[in-house]
Amino acid sequence: MKSHETIVVIGAGHAGGRAVEIMRKEGFGGRIVLIGEETYLPYERPPLSKEVLASNADPLGCVFYDESFYSTNDIELVLGNKVIALDTGKRLVKIEGKSSIEYSKLLLTTGARARELNIPGNELSNIFTLRTIDDVLKLRPLLKPNVKVVLVGGGFIGLEVAASASQLGCEVTVLEAEKRLLSRGVPEQVANYIAQVHETNGVKLLLGTGISKFAGADTGAVTTAICDDGFEIEADVVVVGIGAIPNSEIAQAAGIACDNGILVDEYGRTSDPNVFAAGDVTNQYNALLKKRMRLESWDNAEKQSVVAAKTMCGFKHEAGVIPWFWTDQFNVNLQVLGYQPNGDQTIVRGRPEEGRFCVLTLASNRLVGAALVNSGIERRPILNLMEGGKEFDATILADTDVKLRSLMTR
Repeated sequence: MKSHETIVVIGAGHAGGRAVEIMRKEGFGGRIVLIGEETYLPYERPPLSKEVLASNADPLGCVFYDESFYSTNDIELVLGNKVIALDTGKRLVKIEGKSSIEYSKLLLTTGARARELNIPGNELSNIFTLRTIDDVLKLRPLLKPNVKVVLVGGGFIGLEVAASASQLGCEVTVLEAEKRLLSRGVPEQVANYIAQVHETNGVKLLLGTGISKFAGADTGAVTTAICDDGFEIEADVVVVGIGAIPNSEIAQAAGIACDNGILVDEYGRTSDPNVFAAGDVTNQYNALLKKRMRLESWDNAEKQSVVAAKTMCGFKHEAGVIPWFWTDQFNVNLQVLGYQPNGDQTIVRGRPEEGRFCVLTLASNRLVGAALVNSGIERRPILNLMEGGKEFDATILADTDVKLRSLMTR
């Protein structure tokens, strides 16, 4: 497929890296330019807070392909460079300190950035967020036995870092403003189980506890985290994990429709017919869940990038609509499917005390969400049941003698 078109991709993370790969596989023969602020080749982020942090694994092991892949496939890399503006009328990408690049089609995979705390003392050293390879390279050397680590935020990233730091011998405390962990992501039964796992492994959990300020030593390093109620916690290192903000500013400034991310349809198309978007930066309507969602996950970056890339190459391709997340903490693998708040009934399948169970969420007797604790083998049948849209009797779903695979034929 020869072409005189130029496709520019802004954002050289997971979604951007996968998109340019798919474009070439689909036969696009025009110019492809991949622009990224980081100096690293496109890479996956999930291992950073897990094996890279906990086991001193090489973070470059997260990279998709080496540089020869991009040169062989005639993909121009413009890394370590920041895009400062878009001119959608002239179809120009303006890069700081460099000449503008003209595009025929543009793909925005700018991702999201870690949300930071705006409280007194936040300027002290040894206060981190964890989002990039550079973040983990700065944090990892400080995580040594007996180092006091405070995690602000009891979501997935905070708990993954807490588990990694604990396994490295650190004294770990997690502060969570809500009354339980993972309040937006999983049912209460699963959150309670995860809390028990952390406490069993020596992590101290302070729930319903907010942070008001940090105090430090004359060296400028943090020494104390001060809670809303005045309680003080010694801290050699602080890691803040309180969510992420979509990097949609350049799109919004260019007049592209945004609302908690860049608004896209099921094919990754934005309000501008020549501009597409994929990954953490997007807010996409989910037909199954009947709502718009901005998803921050490996699965979403993987699927959306493929859809957008194929659409840009002239092929219509829809991705699966059921969200999927996973996390590994200590000896627990937790996988989450669907969207729990959509439900009106919760079922426990299996025995939590045995460390292997599922919590299923129903809405009008249809399966809309699932949290799988050390039960990854059930992911595919549960996904099939969700996609099938059938109604189920709760007692049948809870009966472990009934194989979930068998329910699709009933």
